[in-house]
Amino acid sequence: MQKYILVIAFLYLTGCSRNEHSIIESRFTQLSFKTFSTDALQLKVLSNEATLTDSLFAPEGTKTINVEYNEPAHRIQLVEVLSGRVYLDTVINYKAGFTNSITFYQPSAGANFVWIAPPAGESLPPADYAKVSIRYTHAALPDSLKVVVVNPIEPRLEYNNTDSFILKKDVFSRYFLAYNKTTKKVKLELYSTDGKRKKLAYADVGNFADLLSADFNIYLFRKQGATAGDSIRILGEKLY
Repeated sequence: MQKYILVIAFLYLTGCSRNEHSIIESRFTQLSFKTFSTDALQLKVLSNEATLTDSLFAPEGTKTINVEYNEPAHRIQLVEVLSGRVYLDTVINYKAGFTNSITFYQPSAGANFVWIAPPAGESLPPADYAKVSIRYTHAALPDSLKVVVVNPIEPRLEYNNTDSFILKKDVFSRYFLAYNKTTKKVKLELYSTDGKRKKLAYADVGNFADLLSADFNIYLFRKQGATAGDSIRILGEKLY
């Protein structure tokens, strides 16, 4: 009889173990949405088809939402409230931490939005540097420019040209390195691509004050600051 009781107990425990499910602990984060666009829109944001907000406005709007989630991957849709048009449908992985900053960017009037984030395969920058990508849309600038990257170089932190490349208007540049160890930051000089190599614009260090805390940084240059002389002082808006 004791043998039968042991067999029944074993079968019962085995059955219970087969029905066990791992408990997925809920996590919390704050989603900070931001828009940069040409069109004026009222947008609805959906996560896995559930509405997070229906009052994210463009061209320059922000919305912060606290969410609880289990799995990091979420299907995010950006839908215009009035027409129902889907402007973006993509999968975003929430990162562990207090805030997930998510930026939606519309490249031109009538275009769909894109989610601004570094490519998945982009390597991390070396110590004391951040990686930066830029895009310019300023109407007064030509269709292409030569971008010269000017960094403070140790040990005396004197400024030197460290990189240069040709960049087309309305295209995100490749990532370049920007020194971020001290309060001295990178600056950019933008020249014509013809034989004259005339300096047409510049971005001063004030644009890059927040490089210290991020490995990857993406900026949009479409606005103009107070300018003295022939070249335009362009102002950066941080997309990521």
